[in-house]
Amino acid sequence: MAADKVEEEEDIGSTSSDSFINDSDNDEPSTSGQDDQTHQEQPLTDEDIEGLIAELLSVESKAAEAQEALEDESLAKVEVEVREELAQSLEGEALENAVAEEMLGLREKWEDELDDLETESSHLLEQLDGAGIELPSLYKWIESQAPNGCRTEAWKNRTHWVGSQVSGVVNESIADAEKYLQTHRPVRR
Repeated sequence: MAADKVEEEEDIGSTSSDSFINDSDNDEPSTSGQDDQTHQEQPLTDEDIEGLIAELLSVESKAAEAQEALEDESLAKVEVEVREELAQSLEGEALENAVAEEMLGLREKWEDELDDLETESSHLLEQLDGAGIELPSLYKWIESQAPNGCRTEAWKNRTHWVGSQVSGVVNESIADAEKYLQTHRPVRR
């Protein structure tokens, strides 16, 4: 996860050094070696959209699995199995510590995986939204295709918020946060 942050910071650093503003005094066109037409995104084909939807279904399925693994009932079952396995070689406080450590590691693993899947899902949704796909309708279609996989809390929250308009309070909060960041953490160029 730390490597992802480093890569993200490197990406931000590399893109922030690129300037789309021509600061030179001459009126000659930029010679970046790329034609302006290559900067325009090509619209997604139906095949591309179907691929994104299939990938979204796969990611959502894995996210549901990760969420199920994090539920108290699932964790309790795993803890019983871990305890039985470790009881063969440990006992007393050493056993309790080993079980606690194992369960903590397992929970962190599933939480990290769920975070990664949520991020991947949001990227796919952005691409689909950018392609003009109506996300609330997409979620309803997914629910009709896989009703058993659409019962998790995260799924319910996502379907509730997808396509919702942001309230004025949220917009005001975002504006206040941006002002704060401009004042206390200005971007250095």
